[in-house]
Amino acid sequence: MTLELPPLSAEDFAAFVQAVHGHSPFPWQEDLLEQALHDQWPSIRVPTGLGKTSVVDVAVFALAMQADLPPDERTARTRTFVIIDRRVVVDDVTAHAERLRSALAGGREDVVRRVAARLRHIAFGPTSAAEPDALRAPGSAPLTVTRMRGGTTWAARWIDRPEQPAVIVGTVDQLASRFLFRGYGVSRGSRPIDAALVGSDSLIVLDEAHLARPLRETIDELLAFERSVPIPVLPRRQPRLVVMSATVEPKGTTPLDVSERDLAHPEAGKRLRACKLVKLWSFRGGPRESREARRALARLLALAAERLAGEGEVAVVGVVCNTVETARTVHETLLEAGKETQLLIGPSREIDRELVMRRVRPAAGIQRARECAPASPIFVVATQTIEVGVNLDFDALVTEAAPLDSLAQRLGRLDRLGERTAKGLTTRALVVRSDAVHAEDRLYGEPLARTWSWLAQLVEPEELSSIREATTAPLDSELDLGPEGLRRHTRGVDAESLAAPSPRRVTVLPLEHVSEWTQTSPTPLLDPDIEPFIRGDEPVRPTVLVAWRADVLGDSKSELVESARLSLARRPLASQEQVECPLWHVDAWLAGRREQAASEPLPDAPVGTEPEAPAESGQSRRAVRVGEGDSCEAVEAGQLRPGDVLVLPAAAGGLDRFGWNPLAEAPVIDVADLCETRAGVVIRLDPDTLGELSPAAAATFEAWKSEVEAVDLLVNRIPQMGRQAARALVSRLRDAVRSESHPQDTHGALLAERLDDLLAGGWELELVLRPGPTPILRARRSRGPKSAADVDADHRSDADETTSLGPRRVLLAEHSRAVAGRARAAAERLGLAKDLVEAIALAAELHDVGKADPRFQLMLRGGDDLAYVEGDSLLAKSGIDASDRGILARARRDAGWPAGLRHEALSLALIDSLCEERKDGDLVRHLVATHHGYCRPLFDVPEGVELVDLEAQWDGRTLARDSESLDSYVPDWSAPGRHRLLLERHGAWGLALLETILRLADMTCSEAGT
Repeated sequence: MTLELPPLSAEDFAAFVQAVHGHSPFPWQEDLLEQALHDQWPSIRVPTGLGKTSVVDVAVFALAMQADLPPDERTARTRTFVIIDRRVVVDDVTAHAERLRSALAGGREDVVRRVAARLRHIAFGPTSAAEPDALRAPGSAPLTVTRMRGGTTWAARWIDRPEQPAVIVGTVDQLASRFLFRGYGVSRGSRPIDAALVGSDSLIVLDEAHLARPLRETIDELLAFERSVPIPVLPRRQPRLVVMSATVEPKGTTPLDVSERDLAHPEAGKRLRACKLVKLWSFRGGPRESREARRALARLLALAAERLAGEGEVAVVGVVCNTVETARTVHETLLEAGKETQLLIGPSREIDRELVMRRVRPAAGIQRARECAPASPIFVVATQTIEVGVNLDFDALVTEAAPLDSLAQRLGRLDRLGERTAKGLTTRALVVRSDAVHAEDRLYGEPLARTWSWLAQLVEPEELSSIREATTAPLDSELDLGPEGLRRHTRGVDAESLAAPSPRRVTVLPLEHVSEWTQTSPTPLLDPDIEPFIRGDEPVRPTVLVAWRADVLGDSKSELVESARLSLARRPLASQEQVECPLWHVDAWLAGRREQAASEPLPDAPVGTEPEAPAESGQSRRAVRVGEGDSCEAVEAGQLRPGDVLVLPAAAGGLDRFGWNPLAEAPVIDVADLCETRAGVVIRLDPDTLGELSPAAAATFEAWKSEVEAVDLLVNRIPQMGRQAARALVSRLRDAVRSESHPQDTHGALLAERLDDLLAGGWELELVLRPGPTPILRARRSRGPKSAADVDADHRSDADETTSLGPRRVLLAEHSRAVAGRARAAAERLGLAKDLVEAIALAAELHDVGKADPRFQLMLRGGDDLAYVEGDSLLAKSGIDASDRGILARARRDAGWPAGLRHEALSLALIDSLCEERKDGDLVRHLVATHHGYCRPLFDVPEGVELVDLEAQWDGRTLARDSESLDSYVPDWSAPGRHRLLLERHGAWGLALLETILRLADMTCSEAGT
C-alpha cells in the first residue's frame, strides 16, 4: 500500500525550527540531524548557550522523516529521554519540549503540519481493523511530553501507547531506577512497564555525562547484553545512549562540536564571541567556625554583587551559591540593604517555583526587554539549580568557587545571547573563594581546589583579609572566559580533572543481576542493590518527598492518619505539590532540630554530604507516610526510609515561598487544588483549603450551599449534581476570586487562572456533594491532549482488582476483542515480527478467561447471590463506581472470592493445554500471567484458598479445569524457568516491551469502557 504522507526532507529542518522556536538552527544542529538520519548519533560537546536542548528537535524531526518507512525498517527511536544529573528536573528542557509539543498540536505553519501528520501516522497509522474505533484517535496529539518524577502519583503509566512519539525529561535517579526495573516511587506491578518504555525503542540523551559515569558504563554494558539476544524484539531500534557535555570531552569518543560555520552564523557567532571578564577574589579572613564562615562568605558575595551592580548599564546581577543556606543568607542580606532580590533554590514545590519565575522572567529571562532597563538593578540569587535549568541572562555575575564544569554553566547565564558584547559593553564576573569554607570543601572536594589553582595560573587572585577590603578591591580583569575564551584556555587541559567529582562504578556488573532485577513480583529476598550501578562509589544521598495539606490535622497518631487518608481520598497527591529533600534534613526537622536542619549544607547538585552531629532537640513532629494505594501510617524521626512520600499538616511549617526552610514556622499554603493531573482537576470546597487561597471563594461556596439547602436539595441526600450546576458554581467562584486583589505571583492568581481555564471549555465538570462537610469539584478534560509537560500520571495501578470495576458493564468477549485489537495495532505499528504480533494478540484474547470463575462474576455484580447464575454472559468490567475504596472489599467478601487469588492464575490454567499446541506457547503463557504485573516470576501464594471447577469458551472451544488441577498454577512453579528462557530469547527489556504492549492495551480499553 502506498502511504500518502506529506513530503519531508532534511532541507525542511531549518524552516521547522524557525516555525517552532522563532530562530533558524545553528550549523552544528544541522550536522547532528544528518548523522541522526543515518543512526550515527555522536557524543555532543557544545558550549552552554548554544542550544544543546535542540537535540529534542533533531530526534523528533528524524522520527517524522522516517514515518513513511515500514515500521520494522525505521531506526529513529519513538521515545527520546533527556536526562540531567540534578535532583530537580530542569524546567528549561521541559519548556523547550512542551513548546515543540504545542506547536505540533496546533500545526499552523505548513512544515509543522507536515511533521505533525507524519508523527500521527506513527502513532495512529493504518493497521488492524480490529482496533476499536474509539481508540484510533487520529486527531490526537502527535507528540507527548512528560516530566519524569518520583512519588505515588507516578503510578501505572505515563504514556498511553508504546507507539506514541514522546519526549521525557527526568533525572539520573528516576531514569536509571526505572531502566533497572526498580523505579523509585513506582509500584512493583508497574516496574516492568517503566523499564520497557525506558529500555526499548528509546534515545537516551545524558547531559553532562561525566557526572554520571557509573550510569553511562552500566547502560553501555546492559545494551551490549541486550544486543546479543537471539530474537530481539526491535532489532533496528534498540536503545541508543547519547552523551553531552559543555566542558568535558567524553573519553573514547570523537564528539560533535561547533565549527567555523557556527562562528560565521549571525546568532551562534554572537553567542560564541561573548566576552566575559573574570576576576578572582580570595578571602583569607573571617571566622573559622563552619556556619559563621559560611555567613561571612554570604555577606562577601552580597557586597560583591552590589559592587558589580554599580558598574553602569547593569540591569540584572546573578549570584550563584553552592548551598541553599548560603543562597538564603545572600538573599536576606540584599533585602536588608533595600535591594530588589529574587531567590531560586532547588528544593521547592513546582507551583511555588513557577510563582517565583513569574517575578524573575520579566527581569532576568532570556527574552527580557533590555531597552527598558529598571531604575535600579535586580538581583537574582540562586543555587546550582540554574546551571542547566532556567534560561536566565545576567549582566553581571558573582559566584562561589566551584569546579570548572559548574563555573562554565554559571558563566553561561552571563550575557547568554552575546548582546552586551555586541554593543561594546563590558561584562564582568567575580569568582569568590573563602579559605574557611572551600579549603576542605565537603560538596565538591578536590575538583574545586584544582579549578581554583588552574584559574590562578591564568589571572592572579585579589587577596582579601576582611570583608571591608571588598568595598575597594579592583574588579578589572583581562581573563575572558566566554565560550570561545573558555575553549581557548582549556585546549590541552584535562577538563575532566577540573570537573565536579565523578564517582567510580564497581568494576564488574554480573549479568546474573539482570535476571534478578527483572524479578519484580515478588522481589528476590537478596535483591542486588542498584545504587552502585547508578552512582558508583558516591556517598548515598537518600531523599524523601514531602507535601503539606491544610486538611491533615490531629494531635494523636490515629487522628493524623485518618485525616490524611480522607485528604488523599478527596484529592490524591500530585507531584507539583511535593518537595524532594534529603532524608536527614527532614529527620532532623521532625526531631525538633530545626537549627541543624537549616544549617546543614544543602546543595542542589547530587554531591555527597554527611549530617553534622545532632543538635539539642526541640519540639518533635509527626508525618504521615503514604504507600501504595494511598495507605497511610504515622512516622516520627528515626523512622524515615529512602524514597518515602510524606504528608505533613500545613500548620507544621517547614516551607516558605521559595522552598524547603526548616526555620519557617508560618503555616504552609496547601496547593493541591491548583494541580492538574491526568485524572484532571479536583478542588476541595471547604474553608481549610479553599479559604486560604481565596476567602471570597470560600464564602461564595458557603452561600451557594445555603441556597441549595434552602430549596430542600440537602447535600447529604444528593451524591452529585449535573454539569450545568457545576459550571454555574465555577463561574460564581471565579467571579469571587477576581473580586479580590491577587498579584500575578500569588496562589490566588493561580486559582483564578485555573477557574478561567475550567470555564473556557474542554472540561467535563462534576460537583460531588459527598456525605459530610467536604464536597469536591471535579473536572476532567473532554478533548485535546490528555496531558502536558507538567501533568502526572495518577491513574490507579492495574495491579489490583479495582480495575475490573467501572465505568460501565462490559462483557468479557467484548473486552477481550477490544484489547486484542488494540494490542495487535500497537505491535504492528511498532514493527514487531509477525509471530510476535500473533502471540500478543492471542494472549490479549485469552488474558481474562480466568474471570469465568463464578465467584469472580458474583463479585463483579456486587456480591449478590442472585445476580449471577451459570449460563449468564460473562462480564469483564462491573460498572460499579470504584471511587469508594471499600466497595471491592464488600463485593469480594459477599461473593466469596478469596483474598489474594489472581484471576490471571486461573486464566493461565485454562489456556495451558491450548498453549502446549503452539510454538509460541511459552510467550503466550507469560503474557497472560503477567498482564497485571504479577508472576514475575511467581504469583503470591494466598492462604486457605478454595478452588472450584472452571470452564470458559473461546473460539468455539471449551477451556476447562477441575479444581484439583488448579493447585499447581498458584504460585505456578513452572513460571521461573519460563521467565528465564524468554529473557534469554528476547532480552530483559524486549520481553518487558511485549508485556507492556498488552498491559497498556488492557488499561486503555478499560478506561474507554470497552
